[in-house]
Amino acid sequence: MEQEEKDGVLAVFHSFNGEHEGALEVPLPGEGRYRIENVYSDADADVVVAEDRLVCHISEDMRAVAVLLRKG
Repeated sequence: MEQEEKDGVLAVFHSFNGEHEGALEVPLPGEGRYRIENVYSDADADVVVAEDRLVCHISEDMRAVAVLLRKG
């Protein structure tokens, strides 16, 4: 996950040949609440902010999802 400016975060998830099952999760940095501003993917992606984590469900192998979050 890369921090973008002071109020945003860009997270990138990758799915490779069955290397994960279920949800992919990453902790969100710092204090405060985040909202999803944009989701970029070549397929449907189920992405949610759950408390202090970003949770992504990717249903297929060999997919990528990028998520832009902003504080607020």
